[in-house]
Amino acid sequence: MADATNKAPGAGLRVKQTTRGLALALAITITGGCGAPAEQSQAESELPPRTPLRDLAAAAPGDTVFYRGLDWPRERYERQIVEERAALTGALDAAYPDGGPFFTDGFHNFDLALEMAGARSNSAGQPGAADIQRMQRLLVYTRAFHEQVYPRFFRYEPRRPFRIVYFRDRARFRAATRSPAYGFYRPANHILFSYSGSGHGTLWHELVHAFAAENSEDSLWPQWFSEGFASFYEMAFLDDRGQVSEGYANWRLPKLQRDIRARRLAPLGTALLRPYIAFRLQSASATPESSAAGELGYAGARMLFCYLWSAGLLEEFVQAVLYDLRPRVAPATAANYRTGLGPAILAKLSELTGRSTAELDQDLRRYALRLRKNQRLPVFDR
Repeated sequence: MADATNKAPGAGLRVKQTTRGLALALAITITGGCGAPAEQSQAESELPPRTPLRDLAAAAPGDTVFYRGLDWPRERYERQIVEERAALTGALDAAYPDGGPFFTDGFHNFDLALEMAGARSNSAGQPGAADIQRMQRLLVYTRAFHEQVYPRFFRYEPRRPFRIVYFRDRARFRAATRSPAYGFYRPANHILFSYSGSGHGTLWHELVHAFAAENSEDSLWPQWFSEGFASFYEMAFLDDRGQVSEGYANWRLPKLQRDIRARRLAPLGTALLRPYIAFRLQSASATPESSAAGELGYAGARMLFCYLWSAGLLEEFVQAVLYDLRPRVAPATAANYRTGLGPAILAKLSELTGRSTAELDQDLRRYALRLRKNQRLPVFDR
């Protein structure tokens, strides 16, 4: 398909939207490592300026659609979406010829690709009833989460579409990506990979990663923040009214409680000064004094965000890190995190909670030990 260069009315900018370029960016040739597809990333300098969500109504007057940082005539926007989704489908089918085929659907700023069941036995290449049902469920959970959660934590309109690729089952996902996870997000090509049956908790976890990446100049985040925030939404639901119901303990809690009782959990002031976390903590004989290496684990990182939710501080804390501390303080590299962003985050936690780091550490442990797996989190009096 031919390249198309478009000038948005009144935008004063030119952006090149090419289906060929999209296919190249989605050249999903499997490489080594954890099975991450290789791709060409879109440089930050090539993206349009950020547009605050609150300005969107004024940014797209009349019969136009605000997309990729520009006001598009609706007819041209609709053609562009068709072209982009066709390119996504073609790139996926070419990359995974032993499976599929894929079919696409979506809504504004979201392209969803789903691998059809039954490999290529459907000679017509059309999704069956079960495929359509799976896609509709994926659309419902993606749209609800974006509409209800994104505006609470994030300030900017996406500058490129989020792409979600679902393989037909876990075996296909693992064979295609070589990843042992339930899903993962690739910031370089803005794609979330998972599979049918992984659960909406996986989808929402990875969407948090995608949303945070879209609201940051880089992906240099302390891992405890990134994974703690994302895993908070592993346990949430859509209620009968289609509302996101959040604030629950989950399957990570029992291990965390065992680690606390066995004194394997590092002090908060130590753990949060490390940019990385790990699935395994110290040995059972470790003491707080000998845990200087210090890890929270995913469970401990998640529990901090649960505690902040109970205290009514979650949104304020996330936005402070995203839009104040992270841009203002030296980047969160392994070399300078302990003396830059790490202490700044600890100070912000103390400011918000009114507790010293040591007091917050003890509060967090008591809070975790009082909970039961899958229970609704308590709400603190303020």
